[in-house]
Amino acid sequence: LERTMLRYAAGSSFTVLLTLVVYQRSEIFFLDRFSTDAELAHYAIASSALTVLLAAPQALGIALAPALSSLHGADQIDRIRAGYSKALRISMLGALPALGFAATVGPPLLPLVYGDSYRDVRQVFLVLLPGLLVVPMISASAAVLTAYRQVRSPLFALVAAAAYGASAVVAAA
Repeated sequence: LERTMLRYAAGSSFTVLLTLVVYQRSEIFFLDRFSTDAELAHYAIASSALTVLLAAPQALGIALAPALSSLHGADQIDRIRAGYSKALRISMLGALPALGFAATVGPPLLPLVYGDSYRDVRQVFLVLLPGLLVVPMISASAAVLTAYRQVRSPLFALVAAAAYGASAVVAAA
């Protein structure tokens, strides 16, 4: 049991590190290479605003994982399916109004917060906003994978994404 726990912790830790690089910083490396400092600042502001909006959907997976793990331990596969299905429906029902609210309120609010010289942030924010619809599904799916102690699948996907991103940056240089 201890070896299984340590192997899971090591895989999860590596997944977290890759997530930080691939999902949260790879675009900054690319933009730094091909964009001006002003464009990079516009992206960073819009991305930060979106990160705030993504906190609730990401918390869904964090809260769901222990419950699904308990069900997996009790061999309640049907309840896992039902819980996963319900989590997807509820999160999507919440994501659609959140997307509409953010698309309506976000663009005029960003220049108010950051100043009129950052009014171009609005377009970048609107381009990034549809990601709000995908994150609840990713978060709920990650909770199911966690319940089944499946670290390798997301890890392999992240390694492939990191390799592809690194090769694209190197090829562009």
